[in-house]
Amino acid sequence: MINRSLLGCLLLAGAMWLSGAVAWAEPITPPGVKTTDRAGYESMPAVSANLGIGWAGLAAGDANLRQGPSTDYPVSGQLQAGEPVKVLRWINGQEVETQNPVWADLGSGRYIYSSNLRSNPLPTLPPAIGTPLRGRWLDVNLTLQIMTAYEGATPVHLFLVSSGRPGWVTPVGTYPVMRRVQNETMDGGTLIGQGPGGAGDTYHITDVLWTQYFSPLGDAIHTNYWKGSDQFGIPTSHGCLGMLEADAHWIWNFASVGTPIVTHF
Repeated sequence: MINRSLLGCLLLAGAMWLSGAVAWAEPITPPGVKTTDRAGYESMPAVSANLGIGWAGLAAGDANLRQGPSTDYPVSGQLQAGEPVKVLRWINGQEVETQNPVWADLGSGRYIYSSNLRSNPLPTLPPAIGTPLRGRWLDVNLTLQIMTAYEGATPVHLFLVSSGRPGWVTPVGTYPVMRRVQNETMDGGTLIGQGPGGAGDTYHITDVLWTQYFSPLGDAIHTNYWKGSDQFGIPTSHGCLGMLEADAHWIWNFASVGTPIVTHF
């Protein structure tokens, strides 16, 4: 997973980029919960200081905003269906739905559960990149949750993904596809030593298709059939890059062992 000091630097950079433009809200303490600092929750940036971009989407339906990442917090407002939303950071809070504790911090004491959000549609042009690589390679923008398949400097196809959530952040860097498994069984017990408290997680999922591992910790590109099709574009995984089955199959045919994957905020 991402180095904690690096994550802290990314959060600080995001805060500096937003200074003067957005007031970052300090969460209040919900009943029965004590926090030791301004966050008190594991979080990850939803803005990129380097690229000057941030995650944007819309409200899936009418939904309450809370003063913190839990339904124990008081209501601080409401979003209307289709209302535009910009997220400052993603936060691990109350697990309203199984295996999804992710909330969005909208600033000014406004938090909303991630399942109430939808990502903007894919852009016509891909997000900005650094120096393109030669041959086939994949760029993964973790801020926007967009994967772009490239042939050299030419973008071939864009996809929405669901990357690692806070505490399970997808590693940042350049990695080759290490191995491929067409049909995989995934078990949270293999993640012992990773994630919050190093306890791994409790899940056992069969028939995970088109898996392409790219890190020694087990991070991979694969289909994510247990996630609603309208929920891609929001980071809720254990570090893998989850995709719709058709998209993961396309990437399976595009990539091969050794294909570089560049992940960044």
